[in-house]
Amino acid sequence: MLHPRGKLGIVVSVLVAIILVITINALAYLYLQKYPPAASIFRLWDSFMGIQAMDEGVNTLLLGDSTCAANLDTGAFTDRLGGQTIDLCVYGGMAMLADAWLLSAYVEKFGPPYNVVISRMSHGYHVKHTVELLAAPSLPWGYWDTLGLAPAWEEGELSELFITKYLVLYSYADVLRERLLEFRNFFDTTRRPTVPTNDYTRGSEAEKVILNITDSETIDLAPFEPSLDATNAVRFMSDMAREKQFQLYFVFEPEWDEAINAGLRQPILDAQIEYLSQFTDPTFVHIVWNESLTFTQEQMQNHAHLRPGADHIKTESDISRIISIQNQLTAGMTQPIELDAVNLNKDSYAIGDTPVIELTVYNPGSASVNGSVSCLAKPSGVPDGYWVSRAPATGFELEAGGKVDMDLELTVGELDEFGTYDLIVFLRQDVGNLSNEARVELIGYIKYSD
Repeated sequence: MLHPRGKLGIVVSVLVAIILVITINALAYLYLQKYPPAASIFRLWDSFMGIQAMDEGVNTLLLGDSTCAANLDTGAFTDRLGGQTIDLCVYGGMAMLADAWLLSAYVEKFGPPYNVVISRMSHGYHVKHTVELLAAPSLPWGYWDTLGLAPAWEEGELSELFITKYLVLYSYADVLRERLLEFRNFFDTTRRPTVPTNDYTRGSEAEKVILNITDSETIDLAPFEPSLDATNAVRFMSDMAREKQFQLYFVFEPEWDEAINAGLRQPILDAQIEYLSQFTDPTFVHIVWNESLTFTQEQMQNHAHLRPGADHIKTESDISRIISIQNQLTAGMTQPIELDAVNLNKDSYAIGDTPVIELTVYNPGSASVNGSVSCLAKPSGVPDGYWVSRAPATGFELEAGGKVDMDLELTVGELDEFGTYDLIVFLRQDVGNLSNEARVELIGYIKYSD
């Protein structure tokens, strides 16, 4: 009676099996939507959810792969470009489509940001979409069309994507396996949406890779051959920058000095610059490249990630070039604000003291002005990237003819050696959606003695 024989028994058995598989698969799918694993492929999910969780927009978006996350300090971008900065970088195995989608999702919610900085390894332009990574985010079907840029689909990929995304038990993305192998974390909800940050050191502390110019496994020597997905994404973002009138900057990965000196990377860089140049213009889309900046093997964790401290050098170099572009764009449009006074709270400091810079900003012009002031301290005679302490930006609003007194405290980093330090003050003012920065150098201004 419980197990009918014949054709009816076969039909019942098959139906029960189908219902059981569908039910288990649906539960597995819903589980992964609520408890996505901490795999790097879900970094896209973190970034999308970060945008959705934000209550207000930011001035600067950082997009790209891990060379963005490891080398560009968000705090420095905030100090010198104003507002807030959010790093929405993704896993390096994802095509540049991810950058375009995140930018589109941000613009859809908040309107255009002021600045978008894209930092990818040269190899990152080669990467094209994969079904596995497209299926991983907890995003609805067709999000690529909603966000305005579909992948360059190949035959059969959409059906593969449906199976990979929704039939979890049969998905070669295998994201459920990661959870099953770490059963004690089965209900772990520690994943968090990306948020704006003020990080001043992001260099990688992972185990160093020994670079070898004869080993393509440790340095990127592949010819520069961008994928169709990358080209579509770069064109999409460049056109959006011109349409929405925001600043778009393409930033390069750090370069190992030995590879540059041996001439191994230069053909790749030349090809990358030539490729990007077809999308640039003098007003909205720019290439940010310092051909003289290279790093020693000791400063690098691998061919694309810098060690702590070296990231300061890369960040300040890239920001200074961005500021130079914005200063040119705002020439003749600024108010003549100036530092009316700069003083220290002490004549000399002992190790462990935190200097406070007391300054007055004066607006002698005929119109009001908004902006901010930040500063850094560095050993005398070295570039800004070797800073050892800095004060985060403090904003101001000045009416015509007005003055404001401000205190900047060097709370980031530490002045831990005897000697003299240069003080560099960055006086920034808003000019529409752009920034104009005046740099004030006070050589040997801070003194530490025993």
